[in-house]
Amino acid sequence: MSLSYQTCTKCGRTLKETEFFKMKTGGRYELCKDCLCQYIDNRKPETFKWILEAFDVPYIEKKWMQMTNDKYKKDPGKFGPKSVIGTYLRTMNMTQYKDLHYEDSDDVNQLPAERKAIDVPTDEEYEQRLLDQLNSGVITETQYNTLTRTNTKTPSNIDENGFLIGLEDAKPTEDQPSEPQEQAPQYQFDSSYWTDQLDDSDIDYLMLKWGTMYTPEQ
Repeated sequence: MSLSYQTCTKCGRTLKETEFFKMKTGGRYELCKDCLCQYIDNRKPETFKWILEAFDVPYIEKKWMQMTNDKYKKDPGKFGPKSVIGTYLRTMNMTQYKDLHYEDSDDVNQLPAERKAIDVPTDEEYEQRLLDQLNSGVITETQYNTLTRTNTKTPSNIDENGFLIGLEDAKPTEDQPSEPQEQAPQYQFDSSYWTDQLDDSDIDYLMLKWGTMYTPEQ
């Protein structure tokens, strides 16, 4: 098997083509790996993002930092400028990334809250979708009854007083009276104070709003 060679346009050395990174468009980059990577600081994106742009692969911050940390933990003594870039470029050629370009970097790195909001269906659309899923068998009737927003009936196992049917011992009876609750201290209301503070227009307003059946204390 014959070996192919390429000359680096920076250092002038003629090296095996494997010493040059493959380009996405075919062929290999004009600078050898040593020259291309010599100023990379794996924790400073400004030192390598221009390379990713030249290779037209996205800068996926989370993936890059994960690889950086993994490489460093594996062998801190050998961690250097070429530790991440080669693995990262190969990863970007995998199926899930191959259709992404450098210009997609900003979109990929956006936090979920920063991404375009998803259209929230209206109540009518939501209910119709649920009904369609029920009719097509995607969800059960129980799921439908649980998820629908139009069914606000009290569950059948709850009585009008809010007690679970069948748990008779949970509600007080004549034979089992509920424990008396400690009454709050009575507040002595001085109605003369408030009547002195209110003029005729205030009293008319309150009577109009609340009616005439309430005492000053109420």
